[in-house]
Amino acid sequence: MKCSDPQLGGKIALEIAFNMAQGTGVHLTPEESQHLAECKECNCMLPLWFRKGAAARETGKAYNIVNLAETGDRRILKRSTQYGTALFKSHEDDTSKGLLVEISATGDISDGHEVTLDEFNRLE
Repeated sequence: MKCSDPQLGGKIALEIAFNMAQGTGVHLTPEESQHLAECKECNCMLPLWFRKGAAARETGKAYNIVNLAETGDRRILKRSTQYGTALFKSHEDDTSKGLLVEISATGDISDGHEVTLDEFNRLE
């Protein structure tokens, strides 16, 4: 199975991944939509392109929290753990919940995941 128009297929892949990473809607041109309808390879790749974009968005959220912590933003809670460092940014509409980002002792940054403030405070 080979893409019938690799240049167009690549453009579609970038469009989907970029817009998913930005959290915006994906809007394909009629030509791009027609290509997806006819090209089996690109159609099979669609789920992967969406996952890549979503993963980039999650990684971006984590790095944003790390950057805010490094600039001293007081909305970011920080604590040392057995793993390394834990950062917590509460949601604006519900401060009892938020995103936890962990930085290992070697500097690896995890994607954020939802936790409660109590769970963050209980980290060891």
